[in-house]
Amino acid sequence: MSLKSKVSLIMSLLFFVTGAAGIAVNRLVIMPSFLELEREQAQRNVERAIEVLDRDLDVLSTNVTAWAWWDESKRYMEGQNDEFVQSELSADPVSSAEVSYMGFYRTTGAQVIHRAPAAAEPDSPGLGQLQDASLPAEHPLLRHADVRGDAKGFVSTPTGPMLVASRPILNSSGEGPAAGVLIFGRLLDAATVERIASQAKLALTITPVVSVQPQGTRKRLPRWKPGQLARIDVRPDQAGSNLTGETTIADVHGNPILTLRVMTPRAISARGERASRIVLVTLCAVALAVLGVLLALVHVTVLGVRSRHIGNSLVRGHG
Repeated sequence: MSLKSKVSLIMSLLFFVTGAAGIAVNRLVIMPSFLELEREQAQRNVERAIEVLDRDLDVLSTNVTAWAWWDESKRYMEGQNDEFVQSELSADPVSSAEVSYMGFYRTTGAQVIHRAPAAAEPDSPGLGQLQDASLPAEHPLLRHADVRGDAKGFVSTPTGPMLVASRPILNSSGEGPAAGVLIFGRLLDAATVERIASQAKLALTITPVVSVQPQGTRKRLPRWKPGQLARIDVRPDQAGSNLTGETTIADVHGNPILTLRVMTPRAISARGERASRIVLVTLCAVALAVLGVLLALVHVTVLGVRSRHIGNSLVRGHG
């Protein structure tokens, strides 16, 4: 094999090894970093949706506080304000408070009175336990860390999942002792989910958890606390063009109640793929150009050496 062929072979091998190494680095190092960024974005989008739900619960808690920390409410629960129902609860108070339910309870769980919008359909399933004569005394919405504390989260009703918040009923200065507990609720209906999705600018769905397991055998989750999540699962959709971030939300008892999903377009990995292809094509083009130049130089050098060798041989022959 001639010197030129050997040099050309070595340089070609170096070219292919360099190209293979570039592809390996791209697939094993660069693209995984893009995929991890994409996964983090999908997780963050789920967290953003949860933050909006947190804010809705905070607003609901603020609304219930305005009614619970009120001398008129406290006097009514103490039996000293018989006009309260006629003056404050007879003219659709749930609409004015922008809620779907309000219920006044004794600290023992006995319901004194509740208000909810009139059912649009005569066979509406109603609100279940919230419309019963009492709640269990140990119900989480009746238990508060202190007299000025609140309890909030989610409950399941026959009509659908509901955001709820409760406060002890105190005087207008927020002082006890508590005369009872006031609970506000707002249905998490399609319009609310659409508003949350619009506020967070996310492709969001919130659906009730469907489980074939008996109530007592379901896996328990931590009670809802702001910023506290169950595990967030992230996976590609069937088409592979989106990442689906999913988490489970528990009710106030710790039972799974809602599945929250956010679809995140795979824009980061798509851009990474395009950028990687451009870089690889550019490197290959440059490497080919360099290889061509080097081969040309080798050709010229070999021809020059051969020409000088032939010239020297001729000179010696004439001599």
